[in-house]
Amino acid sequence: MSALRASPWSGLLGTTVSPPVKNTGPYPSQTVRLGKRVQPAAQHQSAERKNLYLIFIQQLDSALRERARALEWFHREKPLSKKIQRLVTDFYTDVNCAIEATLNRNKSGAPTTLRDARDLVGKLNLFESELELQLTHAHVHALTLAVCMRDLCDDVLHYVEQIEITANVVCVENGNPKISNRPTNWSAKDTLAGFITEFQKAHGDGAWPKGSSMQVELQRLGFACSERVVRGWIRQMKSGSGGHFIQPGKDRQ
Repeated sequence: MSALRASPWSGLLGTTVSPPVKNTGPYPSQTVRLGKRVQPAAQHQSAERKNLYLIFIQQLDSALRERARALEWFHREKPLSKKIQRLVTDFYTDVNCAIEATLNRNKSGAPTTLRDARDLVGKLNLFESELELQLTHAHVHALTLAVCMRDLCDDVLHYVEQIEITANVVCVENGNPKISNRPTNWSAKDTLAGFITEFQKAHGDGAWPKGSSMQVELQRLGFACSERVVRGWIRQMKSGSGGHFIQPGKDRQ
């Protein structure tokens, strides 16, 4: 009796994730500027946070493998439709790419790790909406298949939430927060939030002021903020992350 043939999407499921290779040679890495050796910048991100990232990635990888084995079993019992196969394969690829993007960075700080995780939210929402259209009662194990897919979505959402929580943990030394980003002028930011509230009272909840006009208002009160910084604060407030200590990507203040 011949062995069961694996489904067309076997190879992409449960991709192995391993930590990035670091400099382990006898000579430490050095930074040279203008022909002079300089000390590397102090890393404010704790080793504990990086270790937590690896733990959450390993947890997600184990969950992905478990769901993949279950999906292979469902496929052997009765082949899944081509649309579901492609949908699941693409989603697994997106998740694995996000994980590898985090692990393959030599300096995977909180903002980049958080950004990689947040990028999965939109893909997860799209996957769930497409899944509702494709899952039917035609499969012999339709209910348990739906539960397996729901668990897969919950696994990814749990990973995103844990990265979000961990990335926003701030270490404190001698009563002062240690943040690698440039320090935020919280007085100016709070004042900007007040301006935006008044603007929305006059123009509606969905209205947002321009960064240039808000910069002028802040300058009148003595706050020296560039228009770029003000625009970044407005973007943060639109996304609901205005009060976070850690910001992803280019909005690092």
